[in-house]
Amino acid sequence: MAHGPMDHGTQTANMLCDDGYIGSIRLKCDDSTVSVASGVCFEHCGNGTTQGAPYINLRNDQMSQLICPEAGAVRVLCKDGVVEAIAGKCLSGCSAGVVSDVNSVPIQHAAMLHSGSQNGTCSDTGIGTVELSCNDTVVSVSSLATATGQRCQRHCPPQTLDIDPLQNITLETLSTFHQQRSQKEPAPQIVMFLLGFDIGAYWKLTRLDLALGSLS
Repeated sequence: MAHGPMDHGTQTANMLCDDGYIGSIRLKCDDSTVSVASGVCFEHCGNGTTQGAPYINLRNDQMSQLICPEAGAVRVLCKDGVVEAIAGKCLSGCSAGVVSDVNSVPIQHAAMLHSGSQNGTCSDTGIGTVELSCNDTVVSVSSLATATGQRCQRHCPPQTLDIDPLQNITLETLSTFHQQRSQKEPAPQIVMFLLGFDIGAYWKLTRLDLALGSLS
């Protein structure tokens, strides 16, 4: 604040604060140093944005309801040059990216508006589509997709299976095997040739045949 020359030990009359401020003050001079003797100046907030919502000519102690650019509204208060959000919130959309389903399969998606939804595309370890939704920058599997059990169908990685060669054995095969054993035919060679079984499968067939024979 500008002032004229002052004598030591004197004070000014009340002076209105500069443009952009509100209030009044008195100045004093003490050994060549000028300071505020009384009063205060509060700064207006002017023009600007908060949470992306614009405000215009916002004055000190003034409240205003701002409309957000995408969704929502926020009520603000100007306090000595600082805009404070006192109620509400601006909600934003979601950028393009990747999220994961319940089985950690990546799902790619495009940008979405807040509260919008779209089908994301399963990638890498899975195939298919899953409905996704956007809630204030956060993308997740939609409640509809969760309720209906939507998920990516996973590809099968390389793996080793322990398959029992006898799990699909038929009564006809077992009967043939029994006849060959009872007639002392070369059952191992014949059965393994027909069925592609290894020697372990042959001994399992033998034990099964003996067990059934003991029950007859």
